[in-house]
Amino acid sequence: MSAASEKSERQGRPRHDRGLSAREIVVESIAGALFLAAAIPLAVLGSSETPWRWEVGVALVLAYAITATTRFDIGPNYTPPTQLVFVPMLLIVAPHYAPLIALAGALVGWVPRVVRGRRHPSWLLVEPANCWFAIGPALVLTVAGAAGPDWGDWPIYALALAAQLIGDLGAGAARERAILGAAPHVEPRVLAYIWSIDVALSPIGLLAAFASQDRRFAFLGVLPLVWLLAILSRERARRFEAERAGTRAREALLAGASHELQTPLAVLSGVVDTLAASPRLSEDRRAASYAIMQRQTALLRHLVGQFVDYARLKAGQELLVSVRPTGVVATLESVGELWRQAGVTVTIDAEPVTALADPNRLHGIVMTLVSNAVKYGPADGPVVLACRREGNRAVVEVTDAGPGIAEERMTAVFDEFDAAAERTEGSGIGLFLARTGLRVQGGDVRLSNAPEGGLVATVYLPVRP
Repeated sequence: MSAASEKSERQGRPRHDRGLSAREIVVESIAGALFLAAAIPLAVLGSSETPWRWEVGVALVLAYAITATTRFDIGPNYTPPTQLVFVPMLLIVAPHYAPLIALAGALVGWVPRVVRGRRHPSWLLVEPANCWFAIGPALVLTVAGAAGPDWGDWPIYALALAAQLIGDLGAGAARERAILGAAPHVEPRVLAYIWSIDVALSPIGLLAAFASQDRRFAFLGVLPLVWLLAILSRERARRFEAERAGTRAREALLAGASHELQTPLAVLSGVVDTLAASPRLSEDRRAASYAIMQRQTALLRHLVGQFVDYARLKAGQELLVSVRPTGVVATLESVGELWRQAGVTVTIDAEPVTALADPNRLHGIVMTLVSNAVKYGPADGPVVLACRREGNRAVVEVTDAGPGIAEERMTAVFDEFDAAAERTEGSGIGLFLARTGLRVQGGDVRLSNAPEGGLVATVYLPVRP
């Protein structure tokens, strides 16, 4: 396990394009200096019967650079599969050199990313401190006099692995405490997962070390496994991000639903209180109150219907649709009247058209489009509703006086929870459900910017032959 894993536990996935804070720079610099103060004397004073080979040392540095920059994601954390190369590093060259070789490999792996601007230069200060995991096993093998891989030395190897894991955890915890100024929080489940990966990879590294006795570069055979782990890691990361996006979308849906439902409920509550407190209202005031209640009730029914439809789709069920000849003009007039009650200027320019549609769903779709027209255009409109027949289809247009939408976003706004569709508070599912509901009925909906300004939502529906 590398200290990068511990840092990810503290901060989530590090943002390498951002520099370290001043406190982090001080702590990591001190931790790195202490590592060098331990690694250099160990390399100078240590002794081993294993001969030093420069070509093997260089190959180990390059192989370690590849593994150090490959990360295996574990939820919001990650660990590199460096154990595949670090174990051979301990056994096919003198173990007291391993910490410095590991540091060289880490720097070789990350410096090119700094040069290309993918990593902030201050992050290089972390690499010496990240290599503290190498001190413990190198010291154990050096003191034990281990020279090359030997099955009889397995107790020593087990002790070296334990020294690596415990020493790395202790060094990482000390750094976290110094940076945070408080006791670090270590998630046992995540730590166990990371340790299990290191333990599982260690025997593979040991086998590579044995193979390298006869073929000195045989340890390079582990690199395809590193490539495979990188592919698996990217797939895990993709699924993790998809789950996070789904969670955020559900949270946004709940927040948007709460906001949208609160408004009509608050209006209804106020009107009911007014009627209860003023039993002798004039007929005009009473009629106006009932009109408000009618509109808010219709809006509530529309919103609840949307959430029910969305729940059905997410449960893998089909939308309930009852297609029959439906007068389009009557639907437009019904929706237009509801919005006129709210002070919105609604103009209807329509010719008699009978479409094959579910009248309730058509009403809800037009409600969604008019609601968006009011939401993203002037609060009082104007909104123009029009319908006509074009060949074998009915065409309904809802035009607003808003700013329109960028051409490249015309299709994306129909995706559920699309960011471009959420310019104000909302559930983020209205246009998605409108398109889904229309396609179930053999229709569709498209958006376009009007030449004179504003947005035009065009609905297409089949007509009775």
